[in-house]
Amino acid sequence: MSKTVFILGAGASYSHSNKEFPLINDIFKVAKQLLVTSLITDINTLNLNYECVETYINEKFNKSILDSRQKLNIEDILTNLEIDFEKTKSNYLQIIRDKIILIILNVFHILTNKSYYYKRNSDYFLFYNQLKDNDTIITYNWDLLLDNILDREKLISKIKDRNLYEDDIENTLKKQYLRMLMDLSAYRDYYNFRINAPYEKYHSEGYYLKLHGSIDWLYCPNEDCGLYSKVFPIEKIIGEEYLIAEYKCRECSSKMKHLIIPPVLNKNYSSFPFVKKLWNIALEEIQSADELVIWGYRLPPTDFYNRWLFRQKSDKLKKVTIINPDCFKKIKNKELKRNKTFLDPFLDIFEASKIVPEISYYENYTDYISNLKYFDKYR
Repeated sequence: MSKTVFILGAGASYSHSNKEFPLINDIFKVAKQLLVTSLITDINTLNLNYECVETYINEKFNKSILDSRQKLNIEDILTNLEIDFEKTKSNYLQIIRDKIILIILNVFHILTNKSYYYKRNSDYFLFYNQLKDNDTIITYNWDLLLDNILDREKLISKIKDRNLYEDDIENTLKKQYLRMLMDLSAYRDYYNFRINAPYEKYHSEGYYLKLHGSIDWLYCPNEDCGLYSKVFPIEKIIGEEYLIAEYKCRECSSKMKHLIIPPVLNKNYSSFPFVKKLWNIALEEIQSADELVIWGYRLPPTDFYNRWLFRQKSDKLKKVTIINPDCFKKIKNKELKRNKTFLDPFLDIFEASKIVPEISYYENYTDYISNLKYFDKYR
């Protein structure tokens, strides 16, 4: 049976939400529109006051998170913050980092709950209907748009209450998210403790792998705790409006932390054993793939981890499909010009193969399922 691995970036959620979900550099702008950053001046919410974030960005970048006209590169900001923290180990810088993560959590939670994301002709619903049981989804997105379509809330509720039965497993149509919960997350031990024997040859199944974390993932940061670094996806991440619900570890009562890996140069995956496990499985899945579908993902120059991951493809890879409006630039008379900045990082990897796979381009997901390729559409 042929194996397709879908690799999703922020552009997939952006397209599914009819361009209302933010791309990475628009998060502060959307936070202002959603009134998240209005808490900077609200003296009644000192625990959520973002004034330190505003001060840091103003001092280091001469920009303001309150000015929606300014483009703020969140990768630059968080990378600069990480380097400052390495030099000083300042608790104040750690607070700033936590506040930025809090902004991300609030923005994505508010947008995820908008009802229009559940229109049946939206991209993720079309994707759901096309998904085969052994297809794997690798995503770099923190949001829950696709998770919810894959029955996230129902499955978490049942597994944490130990009410997940064989009929539920059998009746779950798309099992990628279910396998992540039962085979990879902390619920594996909580629900049904088992140990798998070592394997000699990898058996590929369909998984849902979020390599940069998720806004609903919690872990215990206490290294002396038996649950240290184990990840629990949760149903409810928000308490009152703009207030992240506070969870504590049942084993040691430490405050649980959200597992979000920011878009920084040194992503430090080794600090999170669960994420290392996801990367190992992602590697096996990519090496098992007959086709890679790269949807809404841009390969940044500094993303060395993903460049490495893509280079591990096997010679059995027959096809690479890239779904992104940035593949080509439209010029006069409907002519297309290759967008070298966007495409060359991918072509450097896939055209360097011993057996070069067929490479196809689509402007959006609807075109992909209709097999309307970029060149057929505009020439």
